[in-house]
Amino acid sequence: MHTKEEIQEALSVVIKRERDQKGLSQFDLAVGSDLHRTMIEFIERRKRMPTIHSFLKIAEALEVSPSYLMQELEKELDKK
Repeated sequence: MHTKEEIQEALSVVIKRERDQKGLSQFDLAVGSDLHRTMIEFIERRKRMPTIHSFLKIAEALEVSPSYLMQELEKELDKK
């Protein structure tokens, strides 16, 4: 079982990687997900863990399925 900190770190890596691959800024992702830009920044900097609702909105803004993000999260955690 992974710790909350490990999960938070892996999730931040996955979200930032997907955002970068799409060529989106934090502001673009915030607008697309209807979240504040600082929330995206805090998630990527491991200062906040997104709620399920925010996670779903981020996935939609990234144009990927939530299950895809979870699969990427699992891959990132497996690297630990």
